[in-house]
Amino acid sequence: MQGFETTRYLGDELDADTRIRASRTSQLFSAAIYILFILVATPMMHLLSGEATGNGLIMLATEVAAWLVVPLVFAAVFSQFGAAIAEAISASGNIMELTRHRLTTRVTYIFICGLAIALTWTADTFEILALASRAFAFYFFLQCLVACDVARKKGLKAAFAILAALLLFITIFSVPAG
Repeated sequence: MQGFETTRYLGDELDADTRIRASRTSQLFSAAIYILFILVATPMMHLLSGEATGNGLIMLATEVAAWLVVPLVFAAVFSQFGAAIAEAISASGNIMELTRHRLTTRVTYIFICGLAIALTWTADTFEILALASRAFAFYFFLQCLVACDVARKKGLKAAFAILAALLLFITIFSVPAG
């Protein structure tokens, strides 16, 4: 479900309607999965004794059903691998657009991977998660501004403006959990 924004960079392979439909469908599935997870996990959060750790989800799964740990770890690894690929494709596309294709795909990937390695060596997990959350919030803040600009109905414009304000707040004030 991750990487729905990568459809933006598939203009050479897919028509606009297919890319829009793929992005919307992926966003709806992602939202449903996240909401379902919150609904299922929230009543069990007391099992973590109020301490948020990097492996909190694994600890929660161990409390619920020990057999869930192995498939959960595999799912997490493959999910993050897929997300990393999708984000690298998106970042490469953005860099190529910004440089007007003066950089090759290979050079953009080397640059992106170098930054990722530097980040993982200099920050802890919660700092990286907070940074990623702020980056996503800022990205979607910009998307809401675009939506405000193109929306025709006043109610829709207001909804996007409120959402943009919330995302800007998150961008500025979010902090690591740990």
